[in-house]
Amino acid sequence: MSVITRPDPVFAAPVIKTRQPDGSILIKAGRLEIVPDEVTVAEFHRETRVSKRYIAELCEQGLIQHRRLTPKKDSKILIPRSEIDRYRNLHADAGHVPKTPTDDLAGKKASANASGASYPIARRGSPALKSFSNHQPNP
Repeated sequence: MSVITRPDPVFAAPVIKTRQPDGSILIKAGRLEIVPDEVTVAEFHRETRVSKRYIAELCEQGLIQHRRLTPKKDSKILIPRSEIDRYRNLHADAGHVPKTPTDDLAGKKASANASGASYPIARRGSPALKSFSNHQPNP
């Protein structure tokens, strides 16, 4: 008879901030909660700041370990919590973590469009911005 052993549960205490009558804020630990072994795409997004669509694409390509709740294609994706650390370590060596697959292209477009040609009013030094930045209220 084989015995299935589970890893020890991980606990976390949420931070509770309570405003006091004197205006100060009291910070204390909340009730301990068990941290689940798997996270959803939304939680993975919150931890890594990578777009949800890109995370789902990485899962489909097999670059992130995952499982689906049901065999359907649109089923909820569950990702092991260890994948968050693996993803961070993988991209920490590169020095740049893309938020979307076209993040690098978006940066090139932004630098090419830095002259503000499509939005002439938003350029630095334009008369519209100067009039607002130098505006002094009448006494």
